[in-house]
Order: sequence, then C-alpha cells, then structure tokens
Amino acid sequence: MKKLIMIFITVVAVISVLVACSPDTGNGNGNEPEPNDPLKDLKSYIEQSKNPAEVKEYLDGVMEGSDEKTSDSLILEYLNYMNGIVSGNITYEKEILESAGFKIISVEGNEQPIIDYHFIDEYSGQISQEMLDFNKFMTLNSDKPWAMDAGIIIPLSDLADRIALGEQFIVKYPSSVMKEQVQILYGYYLGSFIGGLDNTPLVLFDKNKIDPEFIAAFDYFLETYPDLKTAETVETLQAELKATGYSAPYTYDDEEKRTAFQKHIDELVAEAESRLNQ
Repeated sequence: MKKLIMIFITVVAVISVLVACSPDTGNGNGNEPEPNDPLKDLKSYIEQSKNPAEVKEYLDGVMEGSDEKTSDSLILEYLNYMNGIVSGNITYEKEILESAGFKIISVEGNEQPIIDYHFIDEYSGQISQEMLDFNKFMTLNSDKPWAMDAGIIIPLSDLADRIALGEQFIVKYPSSVMKEQVQILYGYYLGSFIGGLDNTPLVLFDKNKIDPEFIAAFDYFLETYPDLKTAETVETLQAELKATGYSAPYTYDDEEKRTAFQKHIDELVAEAESRLNQ
C-alpha cells in the first residue's frame, strides 16, 4: 500500500529539471550592464521567498513579454520549485497552495498537495507545442488521479488512452527534458494496465480467472491503437493469457508464482520503454 502513496511523490520529485543556460552578459570588458535574465531573476526570487503564492505571482510578471524558449524555461523552473514543495515537509495553507497552482487531494486518508497543471493553461499563447503536449498529458492525472488506495480508480479504457498519449509524447520528443517525467507515468500506467494493482487485481480472487474487464481493455487498446509500439506489449500478454484459456497465471496463496508473474510484467514494461527509446 505504501508504494501507491509514494507514486504521487515519486512522479513529481524524481525530475531534476534542465533549464536553458543564461545568455551571454557582455563582451567581458566589465563596462556593459548585465542584460535582463528572467530565468535568473526567477531563481533568485525563489531562493528569497517563503510564500509559493508570491512566487507564482512573480512568475506571472516575468512571463510577460518572454519569448517561447524563455517561457518554457521559466515554467520548467517553476515546476522544479513545485516538485520541491510536494516532496518537502513544509506545510502551507490551502489557499496559498491553490493560488500557487496546487490542488489538495486525499491519499489513503492523508491530505497531499499535487501540482494542478492547469496553471500552465494561462500561458498557452507563448509556450512551445512540446510544452503544450506535456501539459495535456500531465493535466489528465491532476484532474483525476489514476490510482488511489492501491486500486485503479479510472476506467481501464481511460488508462489505455493515457498510455497511448504517453507513448506519443516520448516518441515525438525523444530529447525532451520533460520525457523522463512522462516515461515514469507511462511505466506506472502500463504496468498497472497489464498486471493490475492490489485492489484492482488482474486475477479475480474467487474464480481463478482473469478479470474480463482487463481482457476487454486489452481488446480496446489493440483496436484503438494498433500502430503504437505499446500494442506489441499488450498483444504479447494477451496471447499468453489466451493460450491458457485466461486461467490465472498465479494463485493468491502461491507467493512464488505471484512474484514470478510480477517480474514478468516488470520485464514487459521495461521492454516497452526500451522500444520507445530506440
């Protein structure tokens, strides 16, 4: 169960965001004034401020008039700041967090701030298509978290759609500094989609059979996204299960078989990620 609690923290805390380098500040003779550097200014303000709402307000100010590349870098720096808040131990008032672009959710009875990626929407006219696509993917989970209390809480077909969107981003932007975050979620999504979670298991507890909802979800993925590389992974597992008449690949009282099956799922996910990065 603890693993699921950590998913929300891991996804946002794992990134070390790479931002654009500061521009050249003159010809080196020491006589020219240092040009305006919005990214450097934002970093400096973050170091000094103790109020996320004020940092967000400052971001709004430096975003005004910034070009596309600078705007992307500013948002990445702010996201990096937000990640630190999510994974840190400092408690802020709900109103402050919401003003700064967070939302509060309950994870296994505990209130947890997560990034509400809709804050990026207000800058949509000045950011790159890459950032827009990243925001489109990340907003899905901030609008409706995919898992809670060790169970999948969205329809499996919706999870399939998120997997497809994740693959499309990774393949379209292979060198993106945002790819790692997308790929982490992609891996969680795919592993749960083909292997289930503790409270949304692939194998029905009382029937020793694969849950028909998973079988239908596999069919949906293959019919809707036949040309995606992930389809190969879904098709491989589906064929393995079909060959046994969809009987359970493990029982709940056989820990060895259950562990072996989970290892197989992890290997399938790793192979899928490797194909996306080729």
